[in-house]
Amino acid sequence: MSDRWRVLPRHRLVRCLEDALPTGVALIVAPLGSGKTTLLEQWSGRSTRPVHWVDTSGPIDLHPLTVAISTSTGPPGSITVVIDDAHGIASHDMEVVEHFIERSTPHATILIASRTMPAFNLAHREFPTPVLITGEALRFRPREVAALFRDVYGTTLDPAAAAQLAHDTDGWAAALHLHHLGLGSRTGRPGSATAARTTNDQYLQDYLSREVLRPLPPPLVEFLRLTSVFDTVTPGRCDELLGWTGSRKVLMELTRREGLVRRDPFDPDCFHYNRVLRDHLRIQLREQLGAETVRTVRALAIDVLVRAQAPGEEATARARAADWPGLSSLLRVHGALLTRPDMSTWLDLLPPDVRDHDPWFMLATARRLLADGRPEDCERTARQAASQMVDREGARLCEDVVAEALRWAGGAAGSVDDPLAAWAAEPEAARLLSAVMAVLIDSADPAEALDAVHADSLARGETWMARIALTIGLIRDGAGQGIDAALRVAAERRAVGDPAGAFLLECAVALTEFRAGHPDLTLLEKLTVRARGLGSVPGVAWLSSGLALAVANADLPEASAAASSAEALARASGVAGAHATAYAALAIVKPGSRTDLLELARELSVTPVGRSAGPGPRGHVHAGAGPVGTHGSSRTIRPWEWLSGPAERLRAPPPEPSPTASALEVSVRCLGSFDLTIHQVQVNLAEVRPVARGVLRALAIRAGTPVHRDWLVEQFWPTLRPAAGIHNLHVAICALRRSLEPHAPGRSHTLLARGGDTYTFARSLSLVTDLQRVMAQLRIARELGRDGDPAGQGRALSSALELYTDDVLPDDGAAEWALQIREHARLSVAQAAIRLCALCLRAGSADAAIAAAERAVALDRWNDSAWRALIAAHTRADDPVATDQVRHSYHLLLESIRGDEHDSRRAVERTTGHLIPLDPGQERLKKASSPTASRRFDAAP
Repeated sequence: MSDRWRVLPRHRLVRCLEDALPTGVALIVAPLGSGKTTLLEQWSGRSTRPVHWVDTSGPIDLHPLTVAISTSTGPPGSITVVIDDAHGIASHDMEVVEHFIERSTPHATILIASRTMPAFNLAHREFPTPVLITGEALRFRPREVAALFRDVYGTTLDPAAAAQLAHDTDGWAAALHLHHLGLGSRTGRPGSATAARTTNDQYLQDYLSREVLRPLPPPLVEFLRLTSVFDTVTPGRCDELLGWTGSRKVLMELTRREGLVRRDPFDPDCFHYNRVLRDHLRIQLREQLGAETVRTVRALAIDVLVRAQAPGEEATARARAADWPGLSSLLRVHGALLTRPDMSTWLDLLPPDVRDHDPWFMLATARRLLADGRPEDCERTARQAASQMVDREGARLCEDVVAEALRWAGGAAGSVDDPLAAWAAEPEAARLLSAVMAVLIDSADPAEALDAVHADSLARGETWMARIALTIGLIRDGAGQGIDAALRVAAERRAVGDPAGAFLLECAVALTEFRAGHPDLTLLEKLTVRARGLGSVPGVAWLSSGLALAVANADLPEASAAASSAEALARASGVAGAHATAYAALAIVKPGSRTDLLELARELSVTPVGRSAGPGPRGHVHAGAGPVGTHGSSRTIRPWEWLSGPAERLRAPPPEPSPTASALEVSVRCLGSFDLTIHQVQVNLAEVRPVARGVLRALAIRAGTPVHRDWLVEQFWPTLRPAAGIHNLHVAICALRRSLEPHAPGRSHTLLARGGDTYTFARSLSLVTDLQRVMAQLRIARELGRDGDPAGQGRALSSALELYTDDVLPDDGAAEWALQIREHARLSVAQAAIRLCALCLRAGSADAAIAAAERAVALDRWNDSAWRALIAAHTRADDPVATDQVRHSYHLLLESIRGDEHDSRRAVERTTGHLIPLDPGQERLKKASSPTASRRFDAAP
């Protein structure tokens, strides 16, 4: 098969497109060559529903699709419409597309790909909130780069090469493909992907010149070339460099035209060029201006950075300009900052003969060696730097680095004997271990948590942790090849004096091989004994529990002691997922307590992994920082499911069959007193605590909608600490499940389902509550009104008024979780009654209009429209006595409002000496009570 059709499946992005099903629209906005069309083809290939591709090469004709959608008999979203290359659509055609989206969703799912953000009016209320996938989300992670070269290009990359290539190309799909072509033309053999950097790829340089720069006006290209001397581009820096004041406008235009120039989402004054494009621009600048002129431009850029007080970028600029004396002088001022691993990117630009003869350069090298997990090399380099350092602050930094290297190697006075224990006590180590074990234990979720650890570690300059996370991710993705790579890296780590890294990689290999059905029992036992001797530190909890589960399944002699030790360590460290895994191990070695232990494991099976993603752009579900790049807030660990063979012993005896959620006959009454029936039998909640019953009511009135656990804790346990509140919530949910589905085994409860950090009542059912039925009738009435069917609209409104028999859960009083829904339902029904009155008047049914208006006044006596409707209905019925009585009652209401307002205003005047003005609402009621307004009440609404 040709490379044209061999692509890497982008599972995390396809899963993100699944999020478009509820909303109806997904936008893929990314630069040229990012893989937008490939992603849409993957989605279409796996979709079981009809997929229609819109031709955007000419005038847009959406009429056939509109007819197909309107005549479709399938469920909502059963038709998918794909609009690729939307950036080429003319403005008048874009209005047609926007109107089509408003009318078609949620009946159809619409996927749009564009190089720039389409000019849709996202603030329009009829436009659905789209799922947004950006170029950041489409960027290939290092793990995906390795998989791409292995599975598509037939070239094996070691972890370091994959990470370097992802860095050099910014994960840009086009750059990766062209780099692969360039490597083949230069070497003609696989396995040589580390041979060259992307700046040497002629294919890539030609592509950038032809496809990216040629379509731009020459002044914009010239601007890009000159400003490429900055790593971070700002309007102020560009203005100073170029001697003018129009840089902001040019940068905004480039951002609009070209996705390879992007604005920093956290700092609107900062812009970034794609790394591949920036390197290409620097090459062109040198070819265009010559070496001497480029040196002058770089010197000007350094002066700009000096005035901007940006020592990090100044150091990189001086290193790029080969200004070694200036760089050394800068380090004497900012050495503590610039020698940090995350700030020493300038070090890569130094030739070895320069790097090895300046004490500040050697100090930066030593700190980087330590972050790379090479304490022996770090100690030697730091001592050499200290012997040449004449600066007092520099000498102190050298001493600190030597001490840290000795602690890492376990050789410092007073340090622990095992360097792994010292490392595992660090919070970041616990985070890495939790991500590792979540990946190895969870049989379904990909290793995205490890991607987050890798990215964050690189940002902090911790290349050791980044390499370990990436290598373990390759174990998961690469099967046998991943294991071979991990063993090679483990041997390298041990050779450079890093037993902690080697141990962690060996643990990952041992667990992976056991899961694959061919365990190395000797290695498992050795690692288990080692983990038990590390002491009680949080970072070891995951290692101990994961190894204990594997050892227990293998019936090794250490099984019972390992499981008990892992449970004690997990309990002491408070790591929920590790605790769940330890309980699963204990369930094997203690069969008499299996049922109780598995239940405890299930209750602790949600564990935090990675860091939380921030919100995306306003009104969007952002895939670059959210589900797709998932740094994920939590995940469910299922230690009882991840192994085959011996793990059969984890399964409890077959329980009494329990109906699925879709087969349950559930009915909930929320209007008036709360009542819940299943299969026409009322559920007895007498044994459930009142607070748990409150949780059930809060979930039931939102039936079908996920409710986050933090919100439930805030509503029902606001005074408790978060951990205690979550524990109480788990207890309440367990009690409710036992009452609702007493025969359902373990985590097979379906009526009260959990998804991550959310709980949903009746997730797969619809219209289970009387409130839902009322709202459904109101929704039908709105749709019939838009379709011009007044008779059908009147029937739906009458049905809604008949179904609405009382307020929503009035016994729960002013509880915040009930009050908002109660008031929304009451006011919605009152407005429906007013609308029904108007329809009845038009139909000539005065009595029905009076009944509807009276219902509106009863529901919302402060509503002017309800009173006007009632007066108009009595007037139409030719009943002057009743008309005058209603008008008199309305005037009394207005007088009471004015009286209350007058008394309160006078009280303020006596206190402050000033008379407060009427608010706009009171002014409106005051005008409504005037003789002119009274005459208007005689007309129909």
